[in-house]
Amino acid sequence: EAGRLICAICAAPTILSSAGILTSGTHVTCYPSCAVDLDRPSANVPVVVDGNFITGQAPGSAMLFSLVVLQSLIGEEVASKIARGMVTDVLNV
Repeated sequence: EAGRLICAICAAPTILSSAGILTSGTHVTCYPSCAVDLDRPSANVPVVVDGNFITGQAPGSAMLFSLVVLQSLIGEEVASKIARGMVTDVLNV
């Protein structure tokens, strides 16, 4: 309700769903086998940003997920600088 950033990865989006935190029509992703526990379809992609919700699919998407969260909090320039320093181009996916 306060418009704060809400982030969840792997199975955690199902908790947001069961708690009624996700707004109607919010797009999310989660670990594939957990998708049956959502009250909505799950996108089969590593990261989904929808409004103030950021969801990640699995442990393998943790790097991209963390950089997208950083990008949302501090900005694209800083997130890109961190990604370059980590010698990864996951933000260019």
